[in-house]
Amino acid sequence: MSALRFSSGADRGSEPRAPPDSASIGTQHAPTDIESSVPVTLSASAESAHRWIDDDRKKTIIGAIKLILETAVANLKFSSIANLDQIPSMILRWIQIYENISSNAEDLNWLYEVIQKTHDSVLEPLRKWTEEVPPEIRSLVQEICVALQEQVEGIELVQKEKGQTKRLQASDMTQQITNMKNCLNDATHRYEVGILESFLWSDSDSP
Repeated sequence: MSALRFSSGADRGSEPRAPPDSASIGTQHAPTDIESSVPVTLSASAESAHRWIDDDRKKTIIGAIKLILETAVANLKFSSIANLDQIPSMILRWIQIYENISSNAEDLNWLYEVIQKTHDSVLEPLRKWTEEVPPEIRSLVQEICVALQEQVEGIELVQKEKGQTKRLQASDMTQQITNMKNCLNDATHRYEVGILESFLWSDSDSP
C-alpha cells in the first residue's frame, strides 16, 4: 500500500508566498476589535429580549389579578356585610396604579399569590356565608378596608413623587409590594383567627 503524499505548493508549480509586510500584519489585529464588539451587541439584544419577556409576563400576571378582583367586586357588591366589596375594589385600585409605574414581574407574581390566597381564604368564604355574621368579623372587614386604604394612599404618593421628580427607584416599588403583601397576609391571618374564635365562642354558648 502506497503512503499518502501531501503535495506542496512547489509541486503545483506555484511561487513561494512572500511574508506579509508590516501593514498587513497590522490589519490582523482588526478581528480583536470585532470580537470585542460582538458581546456588547449580543448583550444589548439579550437585555432587550429579557425586558420584553418581563413586560409581557407582567401584563399576563396583572390581567389575571384584575380578573380575580373585578369578579370579586361584582360578586360582593350586594353582600350583607357592609363594605365587603371595598376590599377587592381597593386592591384593584392599587394594582391599576402599580402597573403604570413599575415593571417588576417577579415581585408582582409574589403579590398575585398573596391576593389569590386572600380571595380564597377571606372573600370567598364571606361571600358564601349564610348564617349571621358575628360583629367581630364585621369590624374586621372595616379594619381591613382602612388598612388597604392606607396602602392605596401610599402608592398614590409614590406615583405623585414620580410625576414630580422622575426619579422613582426600583426599591420604592419593591417596598410598596412588600407593604401590600404584609397587609393582605395580616388580613388573612386575622380573619382566620377571628373565625376560629367565633366558633369557639359559639360552642361554649351551646347547651
